[in-house]
Amino acid sequence: MKKNTRFEGCYEEFGNFIFRIAMKNTSDYYTAQDIEQQVFCEFYAKIEKINLGAEKAWLLRSTRNAIIDFWRKNNRRGVAYVDFAIAEEGNLLVDECLMQLEDQIVAQELTQRIFEAVKKKNVLWYEALVLCCVKNLSYKEAAEILDVSEIVLRSRVCRARAFIRENFWNEYKNE
Repeated sequence: MKKNTRFEGCYEEFGNFIFRIAMKNTSDYYTAQDIEQQVFCEFYAKIEKINLGAEKAWLLRSTRNAIIDFWRKNNRRGVAYVDFAIAEEGNLLVDECLMQLEDQIVAQELTQRIFEAVKKKNVLWYEALVLCCVKNLSYKEAAEILDVSEIVLRSRVCRARAFIRENFWNEYKNE
């Protein structure tokens, strides 16, 4: 994929998202624009080193770092004492909130990849997982919907879980 095409696609997909995060954490429109521009300029410069599919996580981490830098720079410029105390508290909150947001997004992406892999491997396993694990139906209710015995349904769920452990356990542990 060409560098410019990849960049434009990522900017279209994540530009507003990055801006909203920056706006929420700085409460200043122009600062949020600057952070967004800084993040995407850095992204463009390093785009060839960033793995395909990892763009969103990279952009979030870079945005987090830019927001932290923003708060640190404002503190060094002699912002009023009250503002300094608020900024210091905000720094910790911003850092924690962004880390939680990043973790949630990475977890959602992993979950989506897991379900896509299960569906590709065996649609019957996928249907059983969705009913039992996503919709939280009992085995009995799910078996009735799928028109199979409860034992067959339990077997499908068990095989799907074994497939997930075999193929995604290491990735899950590393998160």
